[in-house]
Amino acid sequence: MKIFMRNVSWRSNRGASATATTASGSAPTHTPKTRSEQSSDSVLQWRLIDGVAATIDDAAFRDAQQAKDAICVYELVYAALGA
Repeated sequence: MKIFMRNVSWRSNRGASATATTASGSAPTHTPKTRSEQSSDSVLQWRLIDGVAATIDDAAFRDAQQAKDAICVYELVYAALGA
């Protein structure tokens, strides 16, 4: 995995423009994903989200929402994530 750093250079009155470079100073090479690969990633992400959501205690979640207890809701979600 390459580490990216931001180089900021000032140009006249336009403000700053940032460019990404690798730790060695060369421009990063990146091959964009195809639509098929993007769709596949999206499906996997939604399956993960759905799987985590299925493990949340619905009654406790609903009670916390009705009580407007954001901390309790966060705790339920993080518990479902295994944190």
